[in-house]
Amino acid sequence: MRVIDSATGEKLLLSNNHVFAFDTVERNGASVGKPIIQPGTADGGNTTTDRIATLLRWIKIKETGVNTIDCALARPLNAAEVRDDILEVGVPNAIGDPVVGMAVRKSGRTTGLTNSSVLDVNATITVGYGLFVTTFEDQIIINNFGNWSFGAPGDSGSVVLNSGLTTVGLLFAGSPSIIVANKMKNVSTALGFRLGVAAAGVSLEALATWLGAQLVAVGLVLGTRRK
Repeated sequence: MRVIDSATGEKLLLSNNHVFAFDTVERNGASVGKPIIQPGTADGGNTTTDRIATLLRWIKIKETGVNTIDCALARPLNAAEVRDDILEVGVPNAIGDPVVGMAVRKSGRTTGLTNSSVLDVNATITVGYGLFVTTFEDQIIINNFGNWSFGAPGDSGSVVLNSGLTTVGLLFAGSPSIIVANKMKNVSTALGFRLGVAAAGVSLEALATWLGAQLVAVGLVLGTRRK
């Protein structure tokens, strides 16, 4: 999903740590600027010719202890190539809370556009990452109907939305019977992003000039106090 950096207003790409970075507290393993490619290597992507972004920031996964999110952001090489909409869904317009029984949908790499419902919004689970198993709490559990019908391996990083265009979760794990998603409010707070429109590209100098004119007009004076 395309998101907006809360600090800079630039377009960024959202996915999981284990998709963009695979960085953990114990083993580390990622650095800012790591190439992000599309399609991925499992689909024939080339690390040289298919670069679309670079890793910007992420939340490390704790191999021991408790996690709440598996998430990361990347900076696109060409922001003009980043579409605002999610394939077959539309443009997400808000970040909201999941509730038990909520109808949800997602559009993912493996299973495409699928629909299901929320089973739990405060789950604690264990997730295997190959070399280790760790714990996640405060998770969303979604019905996978016993046959990978809502999500499957390769769908990680898909955004979970309600029947409108409100995002509630970020898919990151699952089994044939359930899919697990981080709460989108937890993800957005930790990574510092919002939805909406990207900054128009106004220079800082122009913005300062405009702001100064407005303050003079109302008789205010800018100070230099530091906190």
